[in-house]
Amino acid sequence: MENNTTTVPTVYDIPLLPASITRHIYLTEEFDTPSNYILTCQSILELEEYDQAEIHINSGGGNTSVSALLCNAMAKCKAPITCILENEAHSAASVVFLNGDSFEVMKRYQMLSSLSLYTLI
Repeated sequence: MENNTTTVPTVYDIPLLPASITRHIYLTEEFDTPSNYILTCQSILELEEYDQAEIHINSGGGNTSVSALLCNAMAKCKAPITCILENEAHSAASVVFLNGDSFEVMKRYQMLSSLSLYTLI
């Protein structure tokens, strides 16, 4: 006698996928001291490939060490990063904006970028 029964999967048989989050990060002040951005960088680095990051930028820029710190964290981030230009991104803030994986620009915006070339000897 042949057994023609089928097994119906239960909730315990279905693998659970991790919950995806979208982290919203707001850069709205002048970039002053890199140590003020450690927690921001940590929150970027905590994201996994199934998460998303949205960095909202409305800043006049400032210290280039801060933009380097943020850009390094963005480069190491496993999640895709969308940079959103809310109003202005000047100087160091424009560098952060241009390092996103994708971009959104609001209707009224200003962007000022300076290009610097460095030579290593």
